[in-house]
Parts: sequence; structure tokens; C-alpha cells
Amino acid sequence: MRECTFQGSISEVSAATTAQATLNLPSAPTATLLDDTLAAVEAFRAVKSLVTAWSREVIENQNPFADELILSVHRWIKSTRSRFYDPALQRLLQGLMKKV
Repeated sequence: MRECTFQGSISEVSAATTAQATLNLPSAPTATLLDDTLAAVEAFRAVKSLVTAWSREVIENQNPFADELILSVHRWIKSTRSRFYDPALQRLLQGLMKKV
């Protein structure tokens, strides 16, 4: 019999469930879909934090490099040749952009 361990918190699971509902995904038939969704939510939080910091830098210091980073981040996320590419993150962002 295989022992199952759970990692994470209730907020991570609810964030994954919210992301799953946002993207209109079917209920998770396997733990892999839930793991991918959790990873995408965490990656989204990191990207959001980066873009927020870059935006602040552009507004407060008129930093042209931060401005260029903001303009490029979507391309990096959607390009399969980019090291920033993550299919789950791309699906999450596409779902959120459709909502807006």
C-alpha cells in the first residue's frame, strides 16, 4: 500500500481550486493537474511581484530598463523557446486575460 503525504496549505489548495475554476478546467482527475495548477499560481505570484516592482521603478525613477522588462514579460511567458516559459502559467494568464 502506498502512503500518501500532503504538502502545502489550505490557502494553496483554494488558490488552485480558484485558478481551476477561472480557467474552466475539469475537476482534477489526477494529482498532476492540481500540482501544475499550484505551481502556476505560485509562479503567477512571483511574476506579479516582479511586474509590480518594475512598474514602481518606471513610475518613480523613469527607469527605461524596467519599462522594457514590462513590455517583454508576456512574450517570455508565451514563447516556448524562452527559459521563462511554463505551459501551466501561460494557461493561467490566458484564462485571466479572457476574464478582463
